[in-house]
Amino acid sequence: MRVETPAKLTACSRCLGPRVSRRLAKVGLSALLLAALLATYMKTMQGWMVPPSWPASATGARAYPLGQPDAGPKWLRRLRQQPQCSPTSSSSSPDCVPFLCTSVEFETSNYTERMLASIHHPVAYTLVITAGDDVHTRQQAQRLQRQFPHVHFVHVDERIGVSGGWNLCMHFLAEVLDVDWGYITNNDVYFPGRSLHNTTAAFLEARRREPRLCVGRALFRNIPYKNRYSTLAVTRTLPAAWGTFDENIFPSYYEDNDVHLRSELLIDSGCRMEDIQNAERFHHGPEHADDYVSGVRDTVDVAGERDAATRASIKAVMERGIRSSARYLQKKWGCRAANLWGPCRHHRPFGRSGMTPRDWVFDAAYRRCLLTGEGAISDTCHFHHALLPRD
Repeated sequence: MRVETPAKLTACSRCLGPRVSRRLAKVGLSALLLAALLATYMKTMQGWMVPPSWPASATGARAYPLGQPDAGPKWLRRLRQQPQCSPTSSSSSPDCVPFLCTSVEFETSNYTERMLASIHHPVAYTLVITAGDDVHTRQQAQRLQRQFPHVHFVHVDERIGVSGGWNLCMHFLAEVLDVDWGYITNNDVYFPGRSLHNTTAAFLEARRREPRLCVGRALFRNIPYKNRYSTLAVTRTLPAAWGTFDENIFPSYYEDNDVHLRSELLIDSGCRMEDIQNAERFHHGPEHADDYVSGVRDTVDVAGERDAATRASIKAVMERGIRSSARYLQKKWGCRAANLWGPCRHHRPFGRSGMTPRDWVFDAAYRRCLLTGEGAISDTCHFHHALLPRD
């Protein structure tokens, strides 16, 4: 194959005449300029057109806007284009919270309504995730959707537990809405007075002091020394540093132990966790409670809107999950049963050298056992270690 040299090409262009050469040069320059502008535009608009992946928990449970199961990318685009304040300036200013998210499977005591009504501070995006097939929770969410039109409600058809709700909140924060940080909170928390503004200011000040801060644990005025994982201020860097939350821990309890143990093992990951110290704090649980555990367990006892069979089923899954998750955590980290906050023996999950503290492997059969009791031994489910990578 013969290749023209630059000299020959130059001579060839001269034979076309100066006028034609100038026109060709202009066309070529215009084409290059147009291509550069188009590339810049597409790079800028990429996140606005279609997010990297559809919102889902780490196990693939798909979320869709409440009442719109067939919604597509247009809904995601509209969601991102409707902030209530400017999230771009909220990395350094407490005047706008970029994101606030809660998830609920069994609504009780109108906690979600109380929480939403207590937000007296600008929040760019407020998201409520409902999960599972509880009719009362869906009806409450539909009513609240009309009452709080600025709040975005999404639904997941299957139960995802606390860890799944946290993962879905993180997916919206980092991949769908592309904001720097936000709050993930229990729905049984509310924000009295200026507590949301003051906690936000304290968290941002802590980030200025410690740029590696990626998790801030909110404190509560009525329970000062408990439930420090009921409201978390999290940054978008968290999943890359610590991994996603372990959805084998289901439906609730012990996901906070797992996060704590990971934070100790990944101390050099560039991601730090600390309590948010400020005078005006959030409130957790009933108005006059001073020794409250969690609204998830309360659901079993006070969910009077549901029939006896439904309450019994909720309670069975909850109790089976608590026993099984405690055992799972002991095996995962080599902890003593009496101390699931550590220190524990394993520096890698299940002592496997092929895993890092960020890693976990979802066991679908284990989840099915937690939900139905199928395969349980003494009403405790057992994780299948054969799914783990071999040493």
